[in-house]
Amino acid sequence: MSPRIPLGFEIQTGQPVSIPLHHTVITGLTGQSGKTTVVEGLLSRLPAGYRALVFLTKRGELPFAWAQRVQPFYRERVDWEYVQSLLEAAMRERLKFERSWIISATKGAHRLEEVYQYIVRKLEGGGHLRGLDESVWTNLRAYFEKVLPELRRHPWATTLELGLGCNVMDLTHLSEQVQALVIAACLEEVHQHGRDTVMVIPEGWAFLPQARGNPVKWAAQHVIRQGRSTGVYLWIDSQDVTTITKDVLKSVDVWILGRQREVNEVRRVLDQLPVTIKPKPQSVMTLKVGHFFVAAEDWCREVYAWPRWLAEEEARSVALGRQPVPAQPIEAPQEDDMERVKQLEAENLALRERMIQLERELKEASRQAGKVTELETALGAVRKERAAIRANSNAEREVVEVGNAMLKAFRLLRQADGVGPSSLGPPGTPLDLEQLAKALVPFLPSNGRVVPLIPLEALQHRFQEEAVERLLAQVRTLTETQRRALLWLVSTGKTARYRDVCQGLGLPTQGNGYVVFSQGMKHLIQLGFVREDTHGLSAILALRVGMELAAYDPSAEVAEQTTQHLLGLLAQGEGDKT
Repeated sequence: MSPRIPLGFEIQTGQPVSIPLHHTVITGLTGQSGKTTVVEGLLSRLPAGYRALVFLTKRGELPFAWAQRVQPFYRERVDWEYVQSLLEAAMRERLKFERSWIISATKGAHRLEEVYQYIVRKLEGGGHLRGLDESVWTNLRAYFEKVLPELRRHPWATTLELGLGCNVMDLTHLSEQVQALVIAACLEEVHQHGRDTVMVIPEGWAFLPQARGNPVKWAAQHVIRQGRSTGVYLWIDSQDVTTITKDVLKSVDVWILGRQREVNEVRRVLDQLPVTIKPKPQSVMTLKVGHFFVAAEDWCREVYAWPRWLAEEEARSVALGRQPVPAQPIEAPQEDDMERVKQLEAENLALRERMIQLERELKEASRQAGKVTELETALGAVRKERAAIRANSNAEREVVEVGNAMLKAFRLLRQADGVGPSSLGPPGTPLDLEQLAKALVPFLPSNGRVVPLIPLEALQHRFQEEAVERLLAQVRTLTETQRRALLWLVSTGKTARYRDVCQGLGLPTQGNGYVVFSQGMKHLIQLGFVREDTHGLSAILALRVGMELAAYDPSAEVAEQTTQHLLGLLAQGEGDKT
């Protein structure tokens, strides 16, 4: 049997009225019915061992000053149903045919950031998008660019820790879209890991809409259908109920109905009551502040809701009509609370400034990513050439050893001081080459290698010529379209998108020809003649030459001559004409 909570006192009789702890709806005109006072009073009298979580979503709200504060908790999801509900919440309309695009964008993703990057690649990757395709991807991108920066800025709690009694999560500083993400994340967390908890959703018309999706709506359906087994209940606070999804309302057992003025709204609200004998519409339209019609189990009564800040006997007197409805006192925060609020505000401001700075640094790092890749490529080439030079240095040492051997042989054969007999005869005797060779053998390195004596400068020049020849060979392999595209980018000196280059060359921007062109441009990017970033394509021929020749420290004149040589080869059309 469900625990019961004291709600208030029956009008005219003063009899105490309690309601079962169950899924509940509290409705009435804002500022004229007392909905928030009802929720505060009920939560202040929760059964022992129970917790409650209330979300504050409207700026200027001052209730629940007595409750403990909880840092906003958020854990993202990327399944397509969840992402579709995000988009429906942002666009305020139900999505139908866009589902296939959403499934494609979320496939294999682990974070919303990855879904966003996929959408960006679709729009800027050079593929052919027109009409409906382009419209859908553009809408998806606009939503993510609205929500993701806000999600990055805020320091979210990684765990949801609720104390006994009433807990309040302040979301008034967030947009409605991000509020929905946080509320949905909390509902899922409590549903999966919590028990004996009441979740209070404000503004049911906004977060549980009938006509479109919302992250809260999806999570609430799980709680309202399965939560009772673990003592997790949903309370919905809303000005009206006609716009709230019926998938949630049909599982509500407790209805607390406050003042309404619009006739049709009153009738629709009364139609929702699961009782046979219902109040008259005029009775609902004339309810005083704090007076509600309550329908639960198999009964319906008019009740004065007992405020948290009012003594029990005074509340009973109001129900009996012995005294007017008192005004709610303003509860000023205690001095310690004010100091803590100031401290938290200062910490929040510092964190926000730090997050903004980090976001700027991240953008700058992304911009520099292309340059880092180029530098790493150049460094790899320098290391490779340096290893070759070291190998040549070892060869030079062997040449020196051979030279020393020759010197020793001549000294032995001629006797350096000119004294004593020589094995080759007296001075001036012509050298016998066969004898000289036999004399050199004992002094040569044992590995038997014959190493030519090549100066270091000559070696460096030879490797530089080989590097230039590699560049020329790569240019010769280019197709006519690739040559023309590279020359067009060099001549314009600007960054251009795939379609801009096609149009500049008079090529088709769609169909199989465009696909072949795009593949050809990817080849130029792989060779390092063209760079691609978020802004488009740009020629980097001079940079490519500099990187290739960097190991040999070429002069500016040599680098320029090499670049001009490549341009001349491109213009002559020596590449393959296919």
